Amino acid sequence: MLKSITALQSSKSFWKQCRNTHIYDKGRGHKGDHKVTVLGAAGDVGQTLSLLLRAQSYISNLVLHDDQDTPPAAFFDLSHIPKDNNLTILNGMETLHKALKDADVIIAAGGLVRTPEVTEHEFLTTNIQFIKMAAASIAKLRPQPFVGIVTEPINTLVPMAAEILKTHGDYNPKKLFGITCCDHLKAQAMYAKHHHLKVSDCYIPVICGHSEKTIVPLVSQALPVTETTMTDRSIQEFTHKVRRSAYVIARSSYGKVPTLSAAYAGLIFAKSAVFALDGTPSHIQAFVENNDFGTSFFSGLVELDHLGAGEMLRYNNLSHYECHILECSLGELRKDVLKGKKMLEMTQL
Repeated sequence: MLKSITALQSSKSFWKQCRNTHIYDKGRGHKGDHKVTVLGAAGDVGQTLSLLLRAQSYISNLVLHDDQDTPPAAFFDLSHIPKDNNLTILNGMETLHKALKDADVIIAAGGLVRTPEVTEHEFLTTNIQFIKMAAASIAKLRPQPFVGIVTEPINTLVPMAAEILKTHGDYNPKKLFGITCCDHLKAQAMYAKHHHLKVSDCYIPVICGHSEKTIVPLVSQALPVTETTMTDRSIQEFTHKVRRSAYVIARSSYGKVPTLSAAYAGLIFAKSAVFALDGTPSHIQAFVENNDFGTSFFSGLVELDHLGAGEMLRYNNLSHYECHILECSLGELRKDVLKGKKMLEMTQL
């Protein structure tokens, strides 16, 4: 259930609370005892994410798994980084159960990243098969650990994973997340740049889905409120820029794969989950099961504790333009979610 709150312009205490409870920059000195497993760790996102997680002292046991028959060279390179936490390197489908067993947090980061060189069919087929494999294996775990999905398209693959978990396991919707932190972070950075502010002093909510047609940044709720009001045209241009950011990066990568923001989002999710398991609640941007808008899933800022996702924050007093694009985005999101739910009917698990 969504929690109604007053518009953020008149509720600065909420932003202060978020700054005090989010853990984007926390972690130093935290000594947890948790196993974090990365699936698809040899992929484009997985390698960068594995490097970021390797440097985190709060992870006592980091497991990197990939379905390749031969261990990737990058895995051995990570083992040369002198950290006290335990690093386990596994490859091949026969080791998947070992990688997942007793995991507290699992991040699915395999598959392909969309670039101009990758066809739509190749992109979808590869990533669907990866998430089906991962979800079917995770479904055998009791209890269900925190599961974060980075693999795109999140709007479709997270609902598909949920259907697999419902069919084959003990599904806990509070512990399944589409990792969408990068949407909020990109909007925050762009808002700060537009107004010549420090990024750490800014906040702008991003809601709805995780695609060009479903991302909805809420400029009306942004903090701090600036003396110079953005015009309707500048708000529309800003929204378009946020929604198109992933496409622009991919087009300008000259064949290279842009994965840094997705990997960083995975790091934020892992930190949030581990801290929540240790009794430190926080808020995290995520795509979770939520039917308040009739879409079954929705992305927004959710409370997170040791039991998983809690209530999602709601925003009042949206602008006319924001209401318009939200209405259009909800229609697109329903299509994406329905596609994911029907995926198992079209393909054999």
